[in-house]
Amino acid sequence: MYPGADEVGATLLARAYNEFKKQSPKIFPIWSSTLGPQLVPMYEDRPFAESLKAHVLASGCQLTSNEEEADLILAYNTPGRVIQESWDQHKKDITYTSYRNMLTFVDQITSYVQSGKNIIVADSAYANGGDLELITLLDEEKILDRILSYKGWNTNCNTLGTTICQGVVAINGKEDIIKENIIYHLLDDYFYQAEIRMQMTADFLPEKGLTYFDLKQEEDEVNKERNKRMIYRYKETILHTFKDMELQEIQTFAPWNRMFECGLSYTKRC
Repeated sequence: MYPGADEVGATLLARAYNEFKKQSPKIFPIWSSTLGPQLVPMYEDRPFAESLKAHVLASGCQLTSNEEEADLILAYNTPGRVIQESWDQHKKDITYTSYRNMLTFVDQITSYVQSGKNIIVADSAYANGGDLELITLLDEEKILDRILSYKGWNTNCNTLGTTICQGVVAINGKEDIIKENIIYHLLDDYFYQAEIRMQMTADFLPEKGLTYFDLKQEEDEVNKERNKRMIYRYKETILHTFKDMELQEIQTFAPWNRMFECGLSYTKRC
């Protein structure tokens, strides 16, 4: 038993895939902060490092302390000391800066990418969405499209379990499909969950007489506004990577007629 629920299908898929392949990939974690492994994430009951042990074991993988023998390098983005909701990062706690060093963390990731290692990124520094600082730095280093996975959604263990699964199946995956998956999660995990979801709740829904948990009969109008905002923010932020995959259009929908989650698809020009 361990924290997490929405990622369980991915965890079981990774385990079944590893059993079918008769393999047990070795995972070497690196952390963005010194205290990160010992911190307890929001909505969970144990430290990051303890959940990591459980998720690695459940997925049929192994932790290793030897980076040379690792099949996957897990870049684990954690808070410095205090964890906040992702939509509050514009007023983030000072320990996101004083208790972690993002330049060093991204420099490590860059070195691993350049040496040919398989990098998977679990962006759990905030709850319910990704970290703009991390995404921007990875883009500026021109490696955001050279990793195997980026995830940063909902709870820490939702992010962790899907990150491990994506890493397992992407080791021998197709480059274009891997890139498409990363773009999808940038759109959903950061641009929607961390920014646009709460912005629209504050400045768009009230004009329509809607609430976070009830879009009434206005789902189409909400989707149109969300689509417009998401593609604008993506193009405004992702400036140095995915040059071979220019986004043309984003289509979103509300599976349960509320703002908490969105389904999405997109078209691109290759």
